[in-house]
Amino acid sequence: MSDQIVVALITTFGSIMVAIITNRATKHREGKEANETLETERLKAKLKKLKKENDELKNDEK
Repeated sequence: MSDQIVVALITTFGSIMVAIITNRATKHREGKEANETLETERLKAKLKKLKKENDELKNDEK
């Protein structure tokens, strides 16, 4: 093969690898953000439940 073809193949391969790694990192970040959103919603629901229980206990004391 000529040197130009080898260089073109290496450059193309490098570009493909960068795209794959970038895509994987993006998917990982998006998955992490989705997990954090779910965790936040779960904690908000738990906090709401605890506030309700607290209010009920305060009302029972009166």
